[in-house]
Amino acid sequence: MFALVIGFTFSDDIVEFALDLAGRRFSGAGPWLVLVVDCFLVVATAALKWRISPAPLLVFLRALVSGWWGVGAVLVVATHLALISTAKYRASLGDTAVIWVSLLVSLVFVAAMSVLLISSIAEQPGSRSWVAPLIFGTAVVQIASALWYPVIDVEKGCANDISSTYFSDMTNIIAVVLLTVGIELAYVRRAAQSCDPARRVVPVFTVFWLCVGEMLAFTMVVKADAGSRCGLAAVWHEYLSFVVTAQALAIGLATVLWLLVTDEVDKS
Repeated sequence: MFALVIGFTFSDDIVEFALDLAGRRFSGAGPWLVLVVDCFLVVATAALKWRISPAPLLVFLRALVSGWWGVGAVLVVATHLALISTAKYRASLGDTAVIWVSLLVSLVFVAAMSVLLISSIAEQPGSRSWVAPLIFGTAVVQIASALWYPVIDVEKGCANDISSTYFSDMTNIIAVVLLTVGIELAYVRRAAQSCDPARRVVPVFTVFWLCVGEMLAFTMVVKADAGSRCGLAAVWHEYLSFVVTAQALAIGLATVLWLLVTDEVDKS
């Protein structure tokens, strides 16, 4: 579950980072490598689904392809192939058009990931709702990532694009959200008693990702007054800190809101 959510969200970033370390450009083999990574993750969702609800292989494969999993898998592959085939055309568009195309593609990938996750770990209608905060957080980080290069990343090669105030506020806000989720609502402890896989794994992932976001935000606050920071490591540090904290906060806030609503519904 952790690998699927993080992998689907940051597959292009993982490939681009590996190519940067190797000194190669992303525009060449990068899009094809991202397609390979995402196809591997699609297959992994099928393996997870089979592990959770085992069935005879032929029966399982028939139901898998004809169900919502097949829709999500086709959506992932078709979107990647469309992006690869239209790369030259999109490069000739203006910055505004590129931004809108990136946002649209990001929402398509969020929809595909949602379908795959729901079909894999949330068979029952009651458990599907527990994936909603993860989907919301993924949508937020996809939008933030789509806006990074054309809008936010102004000073190329240097990590001075995000205000240190953002990370300073994040260290406080994420800590408050984490305390709210972990103490006041006893989210993880209550969910651990559930037999539903989604209800057990989503709380753990939420708390884990909030902690990761808190640590990254703290490292950026420590480095805020260190002067100009340029180079591959500095740029990737700032970018990952930005997108992870944005996703962690979105998931945390959505989780708090969702738990308050569902608790109220349960009480009524």
